[in-house]
Amino acid sequence: MRRPRRVPAIDIQSRRPAWPREAAINKEEYALDSIRLLTVALSYLGGAAILAMTGVTLVDIIARNAFGYAIFGTYDLVLITLVISVYAGMAEAFRQQAHITVDMIDGISSPWVRRLVGIAALVVTIAAMALLTWLCIGQARDSLRFGDITTDLRIPRVLFWIGIVFGFAVSCLTLVMLLIAQLRSGGTPPDASPLIKETQA
Repeated sequence: MRRPRRVPAIDIQSRRPAWPREAAINKEEYALDSIRLLTVALSYLGGAAILAMTGVTLVDIIARNAFGYAIFGTYDLVLITLVISVYAGMAEAFRQQAHITVDMIDGISSPWVRRLVGIAALVVTIAAMALLTWLCIGQARDSLRFGDITTDLRIPRVLFWIGIVFGFAVSCLTLVMLLIAQLRSGGTPPDASPLIKETQA
């Protein structure tokens, strides 16, 4: 009789597979770790897009001033790398709680009030991101229907909207998991949840 295949669980702290001794694999940990890996990968993609955008711009400036020659399609390349750099890194910024926040009542409120405010902020942010995702889907449909393309390289603009929608959708998923982690933590601050734990150096 064929023995069932053992599947390793993911150790969030070490980012390496870990064979469980007993019990079933924790699906929640898999989901959290998968989101973390996805957002980190997207952030690296955004960083690479920034480098590409800077490089193209620098080379174009040097070519214009030194040789009187402009690189064809520079504007389109800068535009697409700008979209990637902004929306690819958005989910990781949410996951790391890297956005600017204003603590107006934390110093004078109780832990329960701070917890409710944090949960309410996450709910409002999820609603806003979901709305933006839906609106951008409509823009992508219109762009595909009208056949919009860029000026020089004639890149279909629907590709830009697909990237934006994907960035918003991953951000929504990340925020939902943050909300679930905070609700299950019994008031523990979001930065203590497993979703945003990173390997210590």
